[in-house]
Amino acid sequence: MKAECEQAVSLGEMYQKHNLYYFTIPASETFEPQFPKEFDTLIVEHFEDRWVIPRNRLVERFLRKSRRVYKEIGSSLNKYTLRFMLDGKETGTFLYDDVCYPERAVTIMREILINLGSDTDKPQRMENR
Repeated sequence: MKAECEQAVSLGEMYQKHNLYYFTIPASETFEPQFPKEFDTLIVEHFEDRWVIPRNRLVERFLRKSRRVYKEIGSSLNKYTLRFMLDGKETGTFLYDDVCYPERAVTIMREILINLGSDTDKPQRMENR
């Protein structure tokens, strides 16, 4: 298996990082999400869990790092819904998962959801919508 992965790395089909192998997604199979510029709250929904997150520096960083998203995100079984809100009205909805977004964006979203921000950046977790 390792030899096959090494061959895929040499062909540019995969890359290796921290002794793990990842598939390379060609730019032609991605799109640039057009996130709303105006929003005051981000709501993240995942199955029955829901996080309400005021706009903050971590959310801004996540958006900046989310430049390219894999086009097949809709087929993901473990997807989240990102709802952008402004004054209580939805301004945009996007799908999210940790495979179809860039690695750095995933790291930031994980940080947002596990609540590592400062006290003013802490999301409010709401269960049982």
